[in-house]
Amino acid sequence: MAIETDLLVILGRSIRISTYQGLSLQTRYNSTVRVNPNYPQAVALLNWAKENKTMLLSSPSDKTSPSSSIAPMIVTPAGQQLISIVEILSAPSVSHT
Repeated sequence: MAIETDLLVILGRSIRISTYQGLSLQTRYNSTVRVNPNYPQAVALLNWAKENKTMLLSSPSDKTSPSSSIAPMIVTPAGQQLISIVEILSAPSVSHT
């Protein structure tokens, strides 16, 4: 899978979000983190990000600042739904034709 250096998909399992001194991620003994995993959903997300790179980069960065009181922005493709990490392995795979 060809990767642009400034676009990454990060998949985390057993990770908790906390608000200690801003927004933080906490791991546990059984946490796993994968960068650019080779799952069809991750490939689709990376392709979507490449297609929408201009829109993503034009979003105000203060919305994701740890010191900001504004909640982090979650961007999803129009008409798409979010799936939990638990469901990612059981989700139907994308066919490559």
